[in-house]
Amino acid sequence: VKNTVLSVGTSLYWNTAMPDLDTGSADSGGFYPFYQRNAFQFNTELGFRWNITSWFILNTGWRRRWYDRSFYKPLDSLTFELSASGKNSTYGGNLDVSYLSGITGELQFPDVSIDGFYQISDYIRLVTEIDDILLISGTPRYDALGLVEPGSRATIKIQINF
Repeated sequence: VKNTVLSVGTSLYWNTAMPDLDTGSADSGGFYPFYQRNAFQFNTELGFRWNITSWFILNTGWRRRWYDRSFYKPLDSLTFELSASGKNSTYGGNLDVSYLSGITGELQFPDVSIDGFYQISDYIRLVTEIDDILLISGTPRYDALGLVEPGSRATIKIQINF
């Protein structure tokens, strides 16, 4: 099919000092002790990109960490992204949805984020971002240690390109 890309990949890592964590219990200060260990990591990736038009693009992907993943890395990562841009890329935006599994052992909401930009001049771009929209509902997302993730964030920034 024209204007599509299918990517398949695998990666192998041998690590003699991968950081890991004893998640059994925290010390008296509330910290979890780190240690280093040998690790053999095997990951696979599958991606699909479709340039629907010159200004509208769909990206999807799946990544699986099969062996010796770090405690803070997800077992599976599923991603979905829609990107659109206006005439001459003067303005545009993205809708990103990502789902990470295997971090806490519990089902969690996906991370839904949107961003947009407006090119003020050749060198200056105004950017707005809203990250983790679903956490506005008040349902928290937890990290590998059971701590609450930061939550929804909104950012407005000016990018200056030299």
